[in-house]
Amino acid sequence: MARSREEHEHPSYAIRQALNDYYEGVDEDPPVPARSGYDGEGEDAVFVALDSAVSAIAAHISALSIDTLLQNDPSEYDYPIYIIGLQRAWIFDSAFHVQPVRVDAPRRTRGASIVKSPEQDSFVQGLVKQKLDEIIDQSGNA
Repeated sequence: MARSREEHEHPSYAIRQALNDYYEGVDEDPPVPARSGYDGEGEDAVFVALDSAVSAIAAHISALSIDTLLQNDPSEYDYPIYIIGLQRAWIFDSAFHVQPVRVDAPRRTRGASIVKSPEQDSFVQGLVKQKLDEIIDQSGNA
């Protein structure tokens, strides 16, 4: 599970990249068929989860969601990504073993996402004016 809150966590693309990097650093491939979607579905194989597994994941996601909605500062969660194991397999030592994933990227802030300069404004205004002139010329010649 992962989250990306504006002004708190890293941008979503950095979080996804950190997860990909984490997977690259694990010697053993994850237990998901190659070339499958997020649901882990292969050509003819479908993975079925027990109600207890679904409940465990739902509990973790609910707790993270409540922390997000309450905007706790500091958050109860130190990392933006947690990989949850429901059984002893792959990178998990036991059932309910949780692996946090660190994201080493600049944090997103509201000011950092808006970078403008007079040159950019002038360039965009020129493009808009050019397009408007084309539309006016086309409507006058129709």
